[in-house]
Amino acid sequence: MKGLLVVALLLVSAAPASAETASVSIPGTYFSPSSLTVVVGDTVTWRNGDLRSHDVAGGSFTSGPLGRFGSFTTRFDAPGAFPYVCSIHPF
Repeated sequence: MKGLLVVALLLVSAAPASAETASVSIPGTYFSPSSLTVVVGDTVTWRNGDLRSHDVAGGSFTSGPLGRFGSFTTRFDAPGAFPYVCSIHPF
């Protein structure tokens, strides 16, 4: 995939009775799924399944380098759109 990949998390303001965890895989130089909708209080976990290191960088959160099978989880406590990229491979 060529071009800058920006993925947005869209949050709705109603909090669930119990928080959920959504997953995003990094099988190569893209994120799967390419977008998510979660509610306030949910967490998102990114998992790198590629042989190369990647990261997840988006405004208020940065994973640092994730080697193969590495993961990063963050919780979203406010509604909004939160675009993120792999800053190691911005193409």
